[in-house]
Amino acid sequence: MTLQPRFNGIVPPLVELQAAGVGVRLGCDNVYDSWSPFGTGNILEKLNHYCEIFGKKGQRELTDSL
Repeated sequence: MTLQPRFNGIVPPLVELQAAGVGVRLGCDNVYDSWSPFGTGNILEKLNHYCEIFGKKGQRELTDSL
C-alpha cells in the first residue's frame, strides 16, 4: 500500500486574491518535500494537489495552473 501525502496546513485565499487582481504564483525553493516529510519530490504532484484543493477542473484552469 502506498500512502499519498496530503496538504493539511493553512492555505492562503488564492482564489480571492486573484479575483482582487493580485498576481498569484507558486514556485519552488528547492525544498521538494515541503508539504509533507513523506513527499515524493514531484513538482507535478504538488500542482495536482493545488488543483484538487481549489477545484481546478476545466482545461483553461488546468493550463493556467501549470
